[in-house]
Amino acid sequence: MQPYLDLIAKHQWIGLAALIIGLVVRLLKEDTSFPPFAIPARWRPMLALGLGVVSGALQAASTGTPWRDAVLGGLVSAFLAIAGHETVVNSLRDGEDVPMPAGLTKKTRLRPASIEPPTPPDPSVRQR
Repeated sequence: MQPYLDLIAKHQWIGLAALIIGLVVRLLKEDTSFPPFAIPARWRPMLALGLGVVSGALQAASTGTPWRDAVLGGLVSAFLAIAGHETVVNSLRDGEDVPMPAGLTKKTRLRPASIEPPTPPDPSVRQR
């Protein structure tokens, strides 16, 4: 919690917005139970960019930052969130998402293991 408070104390809104955008996008994946809908993977980068623009607009409205600078900062925070996901999830964790607290994830059903060995391929059928 301390790193987030440090970002707020230093008024580094771009870093804080990137963390919040990443969290919101993570909460909208298929394996979470809140909210009851999920955003398909192909739309998540667009969602991150939209949230970045919204964060820039909020910064412009609340701090009086010029609109151009605020929206540019929002886009930078969105790109940081996307780059963070690519770095952490896809590169360092081999595609495995960052785990969420137990109450926010759906319970997965474990399928029983098959007792029978897999059927060998039929030699009369041409294999591709």
